[in-house]
Amino acid sequence: MPTEADALMSRCEEWRDRLARHPLHRVLNEVGALRIFMQHHVFAVWDFMSLLKALQANLAPCQVPWKSPAYPQAARLVNELVLEEECDPTFADPAGAAVVSHFEAYCQAMDEIGADTGPIVHFVRCIDGDGLASALRSDAVPEPARRFMRFTFGVIARNQPGELAAALAYGRELIVPMLFSALQGRIALEVGGTQRLQRYLQRHIELDGDEHGPLALRLVNEVCGGDAVVRQAAMATAADALQARWVFWNGILHAIDPSATTGTGAKPEISGADAG
Repeated sequence: MPTEADALMSRCEEWRDRLARHPLHRVLNEVGALRIFMQHHVFAVWDFMSLLKALQANLAPCQVPWKSPAYPQAARLVNELVLEEECDPTFADPAGAAVVSHFEAYCQAMDEIGADTGPIVHFVRCIDGDGLASALRSDAVPEPARRFMRFTFGVIARNQPGELAAALAYGRELIVPMLFSALQGRIALEVGGTQRLQRYLQRHIELDGDEHGPLALRLVNEVCGGDAVVRQAAMATAADALQARWVFWNGILHAIDPSATTGTGAKPEISGADAG
């Protein structure tokens, strides 16, 4: 007999199918639209690292005196993810740093195509000076990105390893290759001068599709184990994360083309899935 977790898994598959057909894929075919997309999406690149570090703090905490991790295999998996996301030699600059975080690499790709990095730079500086709550209220943050980050930090605030792992796996690692593969093909044909962006996209298609996606799923299984209650909560968060992504993409689509629809005859829904 199907369990509630099975029903939630089906809901996740439905959201993934909807995201695969999202009309945002079709409008990223010229540099103006690509700039708007990146000016929104960079906030998701940044808050991905906060989600990942929150999971690492649970599974492989930095503490003195040291204690053996409760989930050694999960600790290894999350540390592998952090290593490549936070200090990747793939994006090394011969005249600069030997390793670069994926967030920094994305910002460099934004500079390459003339996308405005001012808002994300202001946001990060505001966190340093005034804290996250104040930064999230900043007018510099696009509203769709603000809602998306509030959902992410709502998951982080609950601080449940199973939910963190599920949001990471289903809401990030398993869907990013889908978007980036479509985007890579379009910009290769229709947008020039995107070498840094092409390299960023290719790296994530390879990593997330072949390595990080499977690693993230193993993390979910390691953390949830055979606990039905923990797995149900994790899958509920996974479904909510996919819905939050849908709402985020609707907001980006609306910013690119206010007249666009989601393919159902209705204008994009740009509210909802806001877990505070």
